[in-house]
Amino acid sequence: MVRSDVGVTLALTGRLLAGLPRVRQPVYVGSSVLEARTRISWWSFGETITCSLRPEGGGTRIDVESRSTMSLTAVDYGVNRENVRLVMAMIEGAFAPGWPAR
Repeated sequence: MVRSDVGVTLALTGRLLAGLPRVRQPVYVGSSVLEARTRISWWSFGETITCSLRPEGGGTRIDVESRSTMSLTAVDYGVNRENVRLVMAMIEGAFAPGWPAR
């Protein structure tokens, strides 16, 4: 959870997603949901990364999910876990204590 307005957090999260390797431009699916698709790699046919934001206790809760784009993918070789880890690390770094939300 970050201590910031949902709108500000959504805009910053969109910029963070756009900066990830292999990610195409993020799409705003709703007023508080971001979705980004990755390009094909040696390990996958691409993934869909979804960030859902909602107000909670004076801050904003961010839920990050990554799924294989092809529904028949049986093994993802840890790519989705790595996507979530990378997005969360970037969000935590952007909202680290002492750094104002941009």
